[in-house]
Amino acid sequence: MQVIVNNQEIDISLEGEKTLGEFLKAFEQNCAENDATIIGIAVNEEQLSADTMENSFTKPLQDINKLELSTVSSTDIYNSIQELARQSSSIAQNLCNIPLLYQTGKDGEAAGHITEFADFFNAFCRTISLSSLFPKTYDTILIQDQEISQFLSSFSQILVDFEKALKENDIVMIGDLAEYEIAPRLQSISSLSAD
Repeated sequence: MQVIVNNQEIDISLEGEKTLGEFLKAFEQNCAENDATIIGIAVNEEQLSADTMENSFTKPLQDINKLELSTVSSTDIYNSIQELARQSSSIAQNLCNIPLLYQTGKDGEAAGHITEFADFFNAFCRTISLSSLFPKTYDTILIQDQEISQFLSSFSQILVDFEKALKENDIVMIGDLAEYEIAPRLQSISSLSAD
């Protein structure tokens, strides 16, 4: 059986495991000892979902040619948080420029900054979501002394308004929200810390 973890093939020696479930239990125990966890499983090129996973646990290992696992560790989360904190200031600055870009007819550049923000915020939410797999890490994430759940809660209505402004192509509202509501919050992400 070929075993690939985070896109790298590894050598695995079995210790009596006969089914996928037994193998995954042993692998997850090893992950836990290294402050990591499994976040994705593909068997013979087929990604397992929550619906198909339980039935797959009884699958004999001899019927599996290729097992692909994705893992994440608390160190990965910490590094991602630090990287997001570094990126947030420049993205905030770009958002502050959106009103001027619209006024000077540089709509394409403004749209590029909005896309950059959307990509950043998706990565931010994914990292925060994954951090919840490590309660010790998640509980220490603070943005200017505010817990992450409070920060996201206060941000959610602004994002709803921003999405509405984008759909309506209301460039004045887009610019105001980007400069006065979103950018300061992104700037505060630069203070983001996790122990």
